[in-house]
Amino acid sequence: MHHVSVAVNKKTVPVGPLVQDYPNIEDDHERKEIMEWLSKRVNFIWVIRFPVGEDIKLEEALPQGFLERIGERGLVVEAWAPQAKILQHTSIGGFVSHCGWGSVMESLNLGFQS
Repeated sequence: MHHVSVAVNKKTVPVGPLVQDYPNIEDDHERKEIMEWLSKRVNFIWVIRFPVGEDIKLEEALPQGFLERIGERGLVVEAWAPQAKILQHTSIGGFVSHCGWGSVMESLNLGFQS
């Protein structure tokens, strides 16, 4: 940071979230079924979170028959999933995000471009 301050002749102060170190995914039992699913088969995981207070059923939000058509090829998770732990899994080859700052920081820290 000192180099940047000298280069622009202004005091530079880093701001923003710090990216935490994530524990080994094998040691965590959080959302165990997702991690087990990743170890067996994965084409995609889609995490859908509806606005707070909205009473929307997953099946109503998706195209008719979507869950049946994807079968075992994909996993749709409602509400929340351990994103950083999923990104650490060896079967993950890409990451598509809404590009919120936390998602961008996690994906870059874990080696993905979102």
